[in-house]
Amino acid sequence: MLISIAVDYRHADVATRERFHLTEDRLARLYQSLPDGVAPERVGLATCNRSEAYAWVPGAHADALEPHFAALARAWMETELGARQLLAVAKRRVGDAAARHLFRVASGVESQVLGDSQLLGQLRDAHKLADAGGAAGSVLHRLFERALRVGKRVRTETGLSSGRYSVGAEAANVAQRRFGSLTHARVVVVGCGKTGERVARQLVKLGAQDIVLMNRTFERAEHLAEQVRGRAAPMEAVYGELALADIAIVATGATSPVVYADPLVSARRRCATMQYPLLLIDLSVPRNIDPAVGHVAGVVVVDLDALRPAVAAGERERCASV
Repeated sequence: MLISIAVDYRHADVATRERFHLTEDRLARLYQSLPDGVAPERVGLATCNRSEAYAWVPGAHADALEPHFAALARAWMETELGARQLLAVAKRRVGDAAARHLFRVASGVESQVLGDSQLLGQLRDAHKLADAGGAAGSVLHRLFERALRVGKRVRTETGLSSGRYSVGAEAANVAQRRFGSLTHARVVVVGCGKTGERVARQLVKLGAQDIVLMNRTFERAEHLAEQVRGRAAPMEAVYGELALADIAIVATGATSPVVYADPLVSARRRCATMQYPLLLIDLSVPRNIDPAVGHVAGVVVVDLDALRPAVAAGERERCASV
């Protein structure tokens, strides 16, 4: 029997998703050999808007799955208390419903940004990681390979992803709508992974000319800066760059905030920019901008939940493809 548990943006706010996010450590634990009848086949999927775990429980009867859900939650959260808290908020799916949901995820119709073009790559990476950990057996191999084929067909045979939509691109669009023309705006992009790259490329399309790229690995920031004609800066200078920015979009894989309120206030005072507005957009789960930053005078913080109305307005043209 196929089972899954999921915490995603449809039924959990960003704080809840942050709390139960499938971090690298949790994924590693999920793929370890575990006692208590934990299913031998397991795959975890973590994106900015969802954390999901799929398991194949051979021979299990549909009305006797509670112990298997509990065991999967313990593998995810490590403790009994954490497992109970996870199951209290997670969406459970069984059999065909779990498979159909995975196909919808692969197709982009379950994404916060309808047709999100990043999702298929994230699904492929999740499958590879589970395979490397020895956790994806023959059944889940077949399930995820089929899901990837479904996702590819949707992208090639429909117009759902024809515009290369993604959370990163939508964040850049929101920045333009809130700020106005980006021609004279200084924009800082913190994090140069796939999401940060799409942010930067969309900013260029929208007319941004002063883009600062920052990344934990400076060479990666330099590489992206060359492609978008921006400027790379080291992460050690993050507060100075933010103090001089009009807009900053943050999307790193850090498991704790990279932007805190007090250092940001100090930097804005040193640069005499306290009177100027600063728009910060946080695309990360766990959040990369400490919530206290939202109380700093002149600073507006937009997280993934706050992006939802703007994203919904932009996806109406794609609904016909569903």
